[in-house]
Amino acid sequence: MKVPPRNTIQVNQNGTALRFAAAGLKRDRDVAIDAVKQDGLALRYVSPELLSNTAIVRSAVSQTWEALKFANQESRDDEAAVLAAVLQNGAALRYASSNLKGDRGIALAAVTQSHEALEHASVDLKNDKGVVYAAVLHDGNALKFASEELRAHREVVLAAVTQNGLALQFATESLKADRDVAMAALMENTNALRHASDGLKADRNVVLSAVMSNGMALQYASRDLKADKDMVLAAVKRKGLALKFASPELQADSEVVNAAVTQNGFAMQFASDELKADRNVVLAAVKNHGFSLQFASKDCKMDKKIALAAVTDEQLFEV
Repeated sequence: MKVPPRNTIQVNQNGTALRFAAAGLKRDRDVAIDAVKQDGLALRYVSPELLSNTAIVRSAVSQTWEALKFANQESRDDEAAVLAAVLQNGAALRYASSNLKGDRGIALAAVTQSHEALEHASVDLKNDKGVVYAAVLHDGNALKFASEELRAHREVVLAAVTQNGLALQFATESLKADRDVAMAALMENTNALRHASDGLKADRNVVLSAVMSNGMALQYASRDLKADKDMVLAAVKRKGLALKFASPELQADSEVVNAAVTQNGFAMQFASDELKADRNVVLAAVKNHGFSLQFASKDCKMDKKIALAAVTDEQLFEV
């Protein structure tokens, strides 16, 4: 049996061992192919004259998409090599030639693998509804890289925020003020309220929809709604710590604070000083979690009944 050369054995075991091979072997097609089949990143050590060899480059990117960044300009314009790369990770489109960054078929393959791919597509394809729509269906955040025209396209934006509510941040101002678009975003992620227009942050029904699902969404509500007792009650009953975002007047409201500390004793830290000294409020808080005693007034910390309630606390709570 013929024994392979020593360097060939090494690259079969670890392709990047090609780095240490003699210059002549780096120019050897068979050695290069063995190396990149084992580790596509070995392409970086292949002799420059072999970087136009389609068999070598295609073998490398088939092993790992990242090998494409070590290909020369000619190979980056090889449709088969680029397609093999983007099918693994759409972000590989960044290494494609300008010509292939404008290829619709390759772009479609890329954007369904990674939302980042749209960033590297040609200007024309960033304005191609079909390409952008495919991208946002895969990941709504791809809207970030779409043309301004498509970021103002209601159908595209609805698809994006339905997939990822936070994609609302990339929509145009007019669509951030679109109630249906905002509601679709909130259905997917209540924190999308942060990116809605000021008008919708002041819309009682929109904000109520958000806080009924996640009380902490109160932080994005308008000042008036943070001072609306019914709105704040809805929020703190679901997430006691939302008391942090209530108006000072409601942080001093016993009904609101009691609701908050009953849901999460740690909400007491956001109560007014007067209510931190209110025995009933403090008892409700420490019964939820004993450690909330740290936020009570000095007098309440000296109250034996409160202290006993705190140290015997066995309830679980959610921060």
